[in-house]
Amino acid sequence: MEIILLIIAAVVLFYFYNTLKEYLKNPLNPKTKTEEYDLKNDPYLLVQSSPLDKFKQTQTGAYMRLLKFLDIQKNALDNALRTLFIHELEQPLNSEQQDLAKELLNEPVDKKENFESLCQEIADHTHGEYAKRLKLVEFLMLLAYADGILDSKEKELFLDVGAFLQIDNQDFNELYDNFERFNAIEIPMSLEEAKSLFEIQTHTTKQDLEKKALDLSAPYYHKMNDNKRYSEQDFISLKKIALASQLLEKDLKDS
Repeated sequence: MEIILLIIAAVVLFYFYNTLKEYLKNPLNPKTKTEEYDLKNDPYLLVQSSPLDKFKQTQTGAYMRLLKFLDIQKNALDNALRTLFIHELEQPLNSEQQDLAKELLNEPVDKKENFESLCQEIADHTHGEYAKRLKLVEFLMLLAYADGILDSKEKELFLDVGAFLQIDNQDFNELYDNFERFNAIEIPMSLEEAKSLFEIQTHTTKQDLEKKALDLSAPYYHKMNDNKRYSEQDFISLKKIALASQLLEKDLKDS
């Protein structure tokens, strides 16, 4: 019996010896080598964003892109309000960024611009800054009323912006109702009153009128960090500038 056990043990040891010997001759060695991922071949990195494209993604760039969705009304007040808004946005920028801002503003309107995506960008930029969102909607309303007429496209725009920026219904309705009420106020304006407001004494040009309208509008423009709402008197003062500039531009064409 002992002899049998010794024979079995010898066979087992011989088997393990041969197995170990074969393993040592052929250590584990993967046939395929894992290659490191080369970032140079990444398709997303092959297309480099230009400085202008990067600027467009900033909060200032997004605001300027939004401004393009409101058609320019070609009156002095509209021009003045846009200029004051843009000057405020450009104030903290360095010289390179200011050049990019001018380049963006001079670009033709991008008809492929996705309005919903743009509003989402602005919402991301103003996360946790409800007062800033509300102020933006208020400015859009003011700009829409610059010519005294609110068309359906303008109304739809600030309604959509208000919805995307999650403006409270009560706050939105208060702004809208105020501007509706302000705009309904009848303001008489004669040519002589217009000349007096713009201090016209000698021959003037359209550029002179636009510059004067800008100077007259500046005291009534509320900056984005100003939580004060536009008052009835603010609106009346701005509306007088609009009416006066329209009369003076007409007189300029007729002369």
